[in-house]
Amino acid sequence: MAEIAVSHLLANFAPFLQEEVNLLTGVRDEIEYIRDEFERMTAFLRVADAMEERDPELKVWVKQVRESAYDIADALDLYMLRLGHHHGNGVCGFLRKVSCYIKTIKARHQIAFEVKRIKSRLINISEGHQRYADIHRRQEQASRPTVTWYDSRGDALLLEEAELVALLGDDLRLLTLLDLEGTQLETFPNEVVKLCHLRHLSLRRTNLKTIPKSIRNLRKLETLDLKHTHVTEFPDEILKLQRLRHLLSYRYHMLDWPFFQDQTGFKAPMGIGSLSSLQKLCSIEANHDNNNGIVLKEVGKLTQLRRVQILKLRREDGKVLCSSLEKLKNLRSLLVSAIQVDEIIDLDSLSSPPQRLRTLYLVGHLQRLPRWIPSAFNLVRVCLVYSKLRDAEPLRSLHDLPNLTHLEIFTAYDGEELCFKAGAFQNLETLWLCLLQELIWVRVEVGSMPHLKKLSLEKCKLMADLPSGIEHLTNLEMLHLADMPYSLISRLNRGLPGGDYWKVSHIPHVEIGVWKDCNWEGSFLS
Repeated sequence: MAEIAVSHLLANFAPFLQEEVNLLTGVRDEIEYIRDEFERMTAFLRVADAMEERDPELKVWVKQVRESAYDIADALDLYMLRLGHHHGNGVCGFLRKVSCYIKTIKARHQIAFEVKRIKSRLINISEGHQRYADIHRRQEQASRPTVTWYDSRGDALLLEEAELVALLGDDLRLLTLLDLEGTQLETFPNEVVKLCHLRHLSLRRTNLKTIPKSIRNLRKLETLDLKHTHVTEFPDEILKLQRLRHLLSYRYHMLDWPFFQDQTGFKAPMGIGSLSSLQKLCSIEANHDNNNGIVLKEVGKLTQLRRVQILKLRREDGKVLCSSLEKLKNLRSLLVSAIQVDEIIDLDSLSSPPQRLRTLYLVGHLQRLPRWIPSAFNLVRVCLVYSKLRDAEPLRSLHDLPNLTHLEIFTAYDGEELCFKAGAFQNLETLWLCLLQELIWVRVEVGSMPHLKKLSLEKCKLMADLPSGIEHLTNLEMLHLADMPYSLISRLNRGLPGGDYWKVSHIPHVEIGVWKDCNWEGSFLS
């Protein structure tokens, strides 16, 4: 424990330093400061040890304090070995450096706690309208910009921006992040647009519905996080934010499964291609107001994009999208979702995939997998939803992808049999087969998926038996069976003569259960 190291260090270091104190002016104060701060560190660690499991944020701080204590202890130990050769100002200078280091650590954690405390005081600014009106009048009369926060009682705290900076620390950069996630905001707080140094703004999981035109004032903003809000479009003024890197606004609808149209995105402004610094764009709806693919053409101008999600795509827009994707050389993650269940996603006109593409989600009808898939060598994760593939042949284009570790097939295959051939999927670690309504047999040949660790079979109602050859998957750590037929589950009884328990006895965790109202009810096979 760090506190033990600190106590040991003080016990051994103090007598030796005492001799130096008599010789040097100014050393005593530094030693006393270091001693006091080490004792505070020790007390903090003792209390925090009992609390950190309940508070992930505190756990991070505890780790940092411990590491800092060890670093200082090591430095002091090393210096003790040199004290016999270095006296005078060297000792004093060294102690001052240690003191500064401790002060830096202390300031950092004080700032972090202050930010957390201020966040906990924020409430719905719709409360106390009269108080707000009075303060707003005072703001307009003030010569310098002010910021209004509200405490838990609804009382307003009027601060100049400089005062807010002082409250959060001296480091102006600390003022660049404002996280209001989970608060009850229903309207955009006007005070926020006065924080001209703001770089990261999170309003995630609030009740926000619109973004004001005054957003243009946040010229240094790099991240705007509106996930799980009700925002569905932006004013054109957002195009003034030329430093914007991450524009995130989408909402999932809570359904029993990730069925079609479970995600709502936003209507992109027509000139979105001018936001040339964008790296993440999630999720734009391609066909608001029948814009004839203009937005999809604009996407091609965003050459720094690493992640993009396109919703409500029509078949006829596939070529425009492919033309844009060819220009996105830095793209790592791509999600494309069709405008309706039976709409075909046509990405065949893409001559070659972005060579850095690692994650691919396709949600909609596929006549076949895009013919460029076998050359997407860096693909790590592939998820197919509603593909309606009729035979296993199209899936073979995935067999030899050298880096594929995660494959999800959701209502994407309408065949009766699925065979994983010998030598296929050499690096696959997770396979998820879900809602394959026509699937009866799954066969795993020797040498297929040799590194598979997790296999999930969910809601495949016609599968009466375990996948044949499952015993060959010797590295399997988890078998997850959800809402599978009773005939399959009953044969896993350990005491059943002629049953299938022997096929899964090598798997450490076999979990069996059902989903009820989006809640999992299950247990492990014993």
